[in-house]
Amino acid sequence: VEDADRRFFFFFNVPKGINLLYTGRISDDKNLDFLIESVKPVMERHPEVNLVMAGIGPDLERLQKAHADNSRIFFIGNISNRDLPLVYSAAKMLVFPSETDTFGMSVLESQACGIPALVSHIGGPRNIVVDRATGFVLDTTDMDLWTRTAEELVQWIKSGDTRYAELCSTAVDHVKRNYDFERIIDQFVAPEKFKEAKLAEKVG
Repeated sequence: VEDADRRFFFFFNVPKGINLLYTGRISDDKNLDFLIESVKPVMERHPEVNLVMAGIGPDLERLQKAHADNSRIFFIGNISNRDLPLVYSAAKMLVFPSETDTFGMSVLESQACGIPALVSHIGGPRNIVVDRATGFVLDTTDMDLWTRTAEELVQWIKSGDTRYAELCSTAVDHVKRNYDFERIIDQFVAPEKFKEAKLAEKVG
C-alpha cells in the first residue's frame, strides 16, 4: 500500500515508527500478556517501536486498561478485509506467540506480504514459518529469547541490514512456492466443510 505509514496514522492514529503487529483474537489463550511483557523492553530501548494489536475478544478491555499508560501500545480493534493490506503494509514484523492455533492464517497472510513472523514453537504457525529464513520459531517459555529476537530485528531495520530484507523476500517466495488459496482450503478447511457439503448433497 502506497504511503502506508501516513495512511496508518490517519486511519488508526498510530504514529510513524517500527510497528510490531499482532492480529487475531484478543483472548487469554493467545498468550498476549507474554507478548506484551516480552516487547516492553524493546520499546523502552527503542522509543520508535510500536506494538499494534489488531482484533477483538474477551481480554481486550482488560489489556487496554492494564496498558493505558503506555503510549506505544495500540489496540486498533477488528480489521476488515479491505483494511488488512494497509495494516500489513505498515508493519515490520508479526509477533504471534499463540500456542493454541492449529494453522494461523494471520501468519500466512503476513508472510505473503513480506513480513517476517515470530511464532511459538508450539502449534500450527511454526509449520508456516521457516526458522531463520522467513521469521523465527521461538520457545514461548523463554521471554528473554523473544525480547532479544524482536530487538535484533529492530536493529536490523534501523541499520538497513540486508538480513532483514532477505527475511522479507524469502517469506514471499516461500508462500508463492508452497501455498495458494485452494491448497489452504484443502489442507485446513476442507476436511470439515467438504464433509458437511457432501452430506447436504446426499440428504438433498
